Amino acid sequence: MIVVGYDATPEARTAIASDTLLKADAVQDPVEIGRRTIEIVAQALAGQDVPPVVAVSVSLLTRDSLVGR
Repeated sequence: MIVVGYDATPEARTAIASDTLLKADAVQDPVEIGRRTIEIVAQALAGQDVPPVVAVSVSLLTRDSLVGR
């Protein structure tokens, strides 16, 4: 069994680094989320159409990225 989580909490980082069943976590970029939110709100306030969904990228945290392999 392989488990993948989300948000890379300190406990999750420890579990991933310790080579448990938790093998990876998807990690959000709050700066990018905030920047995109402000852009979309500004567009809406300017009367422009805004998309119903705005995708933002995430990265994948793995044991290799934590222990520097």
